[in-house]
Amino acid sequence: MKVYVKISFGEMMRKSIEFLLFLFILASTVWAQNPPVASENNIPVDIIGGELSFDNETQNMHSKSNANGDPTVIFEMQSITAHHIHYNQASKIIYATGAVRLWDEGNILRGDYLEFYIDSKEGVLQNLKSSEILDGVYFAGETLVLGHRPAKVIKDATQPEMVREFTLFNGTVTPNDLPVPHYHIKYNKIVFAPKVRATITNMFFHVGDWPIAYAPVFSRSLADHELTYFIDVDSYSDLGVAFMNRLLWKPNDQWELNLYGDYFTKAGIGKGAKVEMDIPGQYGPKGMIYANHIKQEEPDNDRIYDGADRYNLALEYQQDLPYDMRLSAKGHRISDSEYRWDYRGPESAHRIDLIEMQEDSVSHVNLTKLWDDQSLRATFASRLDPFYYNGLPFIERKPQIHFEQYPYSIYDSNIFADFRLDYGRYRREEGVTFPLDVRNLYSRTTFYDEVDRLDAELRVSYPIHLPERFTLQPWVGYRGTNYSDPMRAEGTPFTEYNFDDETRLMLEGGVDLSTRTVYEFKPFLDKYAKMRAVVEPILQYGYYHPDTDLEEITTGTNIRFPYIDPVDEFRFKMHRFSAMVRTKIQGKTAEGFTSDFMRLSAGAVYDIIPDENLRYDSFELFDDFANHDDYRFSDLVEDFSIYPFDWLTFGNSLQFDIEDSQLRSSYTYTTVQPIDPVHVTTGYLTYKHPLLDNEEQRDVTLNVNWKLSNKWQAYYTSWYDIDDEVFRRNHVGLVRDMYDFYGIIQVGQRRHPTLGTDFKISFGLQFWGINKGQTQEAPTLFY
Repeated sequence: MKVYVKISFGEMMRKSIEFLLFLFILASTVWAQNPPVASENNIPVDIIGGELSFDNETQNMHSKSNANGDPTVIFEMQSITAHHIHYNQASKIIYATGAVRLWDEGNILRGDYLEFYIDSKEGVLQNLKSSEILDGVYFAGETLVLGHRPAKVIKDATQPEMVREFTLFNGTVTPNDLPVPHYHIKYNKIVFAPKVRATITNMFFHVGDWPIAYAPVFSRSLADHELTYFIDVDSYSDLGVAFMNRLLWKPNDQWELNLYGDYFTKAGIGKGAKVEMDIPGQYGPKGMIYANHIKQEEPDNDRIYDGADRYNLALEYQQDLPYDMRLSAKGHRISDSEYRWDYRGPESAHRIDLIEMQEDSVSHVNLTKLWDDQSLRATFASRLDPFYYNGLPFIERKPQIHFEQYPYSIYDSNIFADFRLDYGRYRREEGVTFPLDVRNLYSRTTFYDEVDRLDAELRVSYPIHLPERFTLQPWVGYRGTNYSDPMRAEGTPFTEYNFDDETRLMLEGGVDLSTRTVYEFKPFLDKYAKMRAVVEPILQYGYYHPDTDLEEITTGTNIRFPYIDPVDEFRFKMHRFSAMVRTKIQGKTAEGFTSDFMRLSAGAVYDIIPDENLRYDSFELFDDFANHDDYRFSDLVEDFSIYPFDWLTFGNSLQFDIEDSQLRSSYTYTTVQPIDPVHVTTGYLTYKHPLLDNEEQRDVTLNVNWKLSNKWQAYYTSWYDIDDEVFRRNHVGLVRDMYDFYGIIQVGQRRHPTLGTDFKISFGLQFWGINKGQTQEAPTLFY
């Protein structure tokens, strides 16, 4: 709907004149109440509020508080509010008394008496109350002089740029905003120019009422430097006292360079560098390159591995390319497997996660092409380290080409098809590295496989939506895999077993049944106005019928065919039944906020194997040589968590091999937060350790973090080995944030199964850097 209003030209002129008269009357009223004045520099001055009086002979204006509040004088981007304000128009001086508040270039300064010069914008403020002149720094004192000082000469200018300068006499300064500061600095005089420099004379550092340090003169630059210096002093039982230095160069928000220079009294000198980049834009790359080298001294390092040259190299890179392509790379190489144990503390200070490297031992380069319904990926993956981690197998791909067609509708029907194609030269090697003592590492390859593999699979599905939110989806597929030059090596020394090239074809099919049911019920917790249970069961049946059975392509020995990819476990005729149920109980408050009260996921897989030749687990790849009669339960998995109160959580994750009656892993934990700043997490963990003859391990963990205040934090972490009855890890510490630096007291202990116990003691001041303050990363408390 459109509405048109027609106004004649005469009526428009009449309304315009009325509006101008209204503005004139309004301006006259304001002028009569608060007549503005101007200085010789044509700076308009307005006094608003309060009870105003004016003396024409002396040109003095005076305003005092009334029932409407205190008067305020405004000039340009500054203002003054007080109980009494006196302004002399001839001298251009403002006198303010009683609860004075000066808004000065973004700062609010409070005091009892102010004398301010309009022309120069300088003045004197008496009895300065606690004021935040610099972010996070609070000043107070007897007399504050507001002036200016030259900062720098602007290009093509004849005069330098003038910046605000504060001079405070007989005052204090503290970065603590609490009423009673934990520490503060007393001095006779401070000259402070924001973003330029601060100079303090006769400085006393107080903790409470106790002076603990004195300096006759202290001066520090407050400019926003590109270079920042950090220092960290720790004590390690095996490395000695560590003097760790870091120089940070950050020319802009996209690039960052860290230079590391470390000295360990028992281990020697370490040096390193790290370059980080994050370039914005459509194709802006981001990544990191890190290198660190330690030239170990001998024989003072008897408790650590004796390699003289030890190093760590790491690389991460990712970038979007034109035509919807993406490049990513990740790699690392460490001189020896014990580097993680010996230098875990220093590497943590360098912000390098060695545990993450351990989990990604195969370095790789990926190039991916993305479409709306397809993706194409090329991968080159290689193990760069000459040793192994945890005895787990890792797969190298030199290279791998993977194409995937996502499910799409055939001729806009309800029939969907998806396709996968994979080709690569694969190599899988399993080994173990175990320290016999600090001078010898036991490294051995137990076997390795190599094969060229071309795999293709086509699946067609037809989802059927049934009543009551049920979905039935039958599917059928056909898969073909060609293996070229397959080879497996085992034994000591290695014996190579070569197999003939094989092409495996397999018909597969099945049906999936799923639903989602919601049950609403009366809340049994007071904090919820509504509660419901959401149940999502998924039932699956799969049938796999290969043209060649697994045992028919072996060499007649116990040496198996070199399968590489976990999907190759489906190489036998079998019926597979699986069930998974996901359940959660949720509640909604009266304000409309929804949260989970309980979550439970549980499932199992049941196999019928007519040929009695199953060798692999359904969830993980094992060399399981047991033959089973007609059927097998593969695994029972469960993940449970419940939140009965806001401050309490229980949980458990479990994986159980039903057929072998073995508990693969179980983790039970509890999180307690009885008081808001206190976080407590306890856990009970059971698992199989591949290097300890598959013996079951049992551990208990405890983490406590207590935020005492905005400045103080205490923490404790513990890991107890129930089987060996020893503490594997204990850390207790206290951290104090001091704006430009933080104080830390930490005592740490770790126990290695072979290399013994390592102690770490940290006591001292660790600097954030020059004028970087709390924008820098926080100290690492848990590692």
